[in-house]
Amino acid sequence: MSLFIVRRLLLAIPALFGLVLLTFILIHAVPGDPAAVLAGDQATPQQIQALREHYGFDRPILEQFIRYVSQLASGSLGVSYMTQRQISTEIIERMPATFELTLFAMTLATAIGIPLGVISAYFHNRWLDHVLRIISIGGLAIASFWLAIMLQFTFSMELDLLPVHGRLSQGLTPPPFVTGMIVIDSLMAGRLDLFRDAFAHLILPGFALAVAPLATIMRFTRAAVLSTLRREYVFYERAVGYPRLVLMGKYVLRNSLVTPVTQIGLLLGAILGSAVVIEAIFDWPGLGSYAVLSIATADYQATLAVVLIVGCVYALINILVDLVHAAVDPRILEQL
Repeated sequence: MSLFIVRRLLLAIPALFGLVLLTFILIHAVPGDPAAVLAGDQATPQQIQALREHYGFDRPILEQFIRYVSQLASGSLGVSYMTQRQISTEIIERMPATFELTLFAMTLATAIGIPLGVISAYFHNRWLDHVLRIISIGGLAIASFWLAIMLQFTFSMELDLLPVHGRLSQGLTPPPFVTGMIVIDSLMAGRLDLFRDAFAHLILPGFALAVAPLATIMRFTRAAVLSTLRREYVFYERAVGYPRLVLMGKYVLRNSLVTPVTQIGLLLGAILGSAVVIEAIFDWPGLGSYAVLSIATADYQATLAVVLIVGCVYALINILVDLVHAAVDPRILEQL
């Protein structure tokens, strides 16, 4: 097991290097002068040129890339061009907000998607199965940014039931920092008023982010359960008189979980990318909104750092998925 984890971590290094290289090339291929953005509209050509020389924008791209990789090798993500702060500090400040949002969305998607997928398979080709399949197709077809705007318009502006943006209402002070996730920290501090307010702020962006993965999990769970139901041992257990519900819960579901778990792991990485749009719409102060701000201000160092962090998280999630597979199906340990 330990050898497997070490091997996967070593294999992740060239993948992350390729990710950084590709992102670096794409960023520099975009038209625009970051020095001019940093200098502002009133800057003189001399001031803009001075900034180019200060940050090394006037040097060949290969030399800039080598300098950046050397900087990463020294353990530094660099300094933000716009804020002049350490990028690692800014990411650490914003990361808990993104984790809170994505974990809530994936918990919601998993808690609803797996049961609905099982129900859809249980009532295969009946009216309930058809309804759930239509819902899953609709969940995949709806654009997350459009859904987010419609949720804001309906539940915040028209019905005034839920807050429209941010993590806490104005005038409220966050609880003492423990995890950085306000919902958890407020419970640990015994502040139920903060918990209710933070949870209310989490509902709309979390639901908007959860719809697409929920539909995906539901479809893969349905397919996996249907495949397991066609196995010979299932027919045998039906023949000896096992109740259908006991059979589904004790044997079929466990042997069907490997495929949904794989998708959940992949979706966790994808959902970090979707969070960029959702965080921007709901003014959620996480990595997504930080990435949007970095791109808008041509802050190359910050943009590359966000891409690298997301890539690292994605690689770690894939390793965790393999370990969960082993917990669900011990036979996988022999392959690891």
